Amino acid sequence: MRRHLYIWLLALLIPAFAVQIALTTPIEEHGFDVAAFHIYRGVVFSQARADGWLYPRWADSINTGLGGPLFNFYSPLAYYFMDAFHDVGIPHTIGWRILIAASLIVASLGMYLLAMLVFG
Repeated sequence: MRRHLYIWLLALLIPAFAVQIALTTPIEEHGFDVAAFHIYRGVVFSQARADGWLYPRWADSINTGLGGPLFNFYSPLAYYFMDAFHDVGIPHTIGWRILIAASLIVASLGMYLLAMLVFG
């Protein structure tokens, strides 16, 4: 039992360096796609949710104010998490970093589970 605890701890510590970089580096200043697309879409999604839409499909403030069916074509699950972080007072940029760090941890645990299933 103790061996399994150490293995699970190792599976959590392996992505620790990547998680530390994801949480401390202001990637929105260095990555064009993050700032221009994901964080902006998170802000638009939060605005639509604040207007009362449970599943927003039309984004009013894109395309120079004309709007567009952004969330019909792009999966909004990540933006739900960003909106949940924003609801508790975390800015969208920090919420994006937390989302990336959590994704790295979940991916590491998933790979550990896959290796346990395949190799025993």
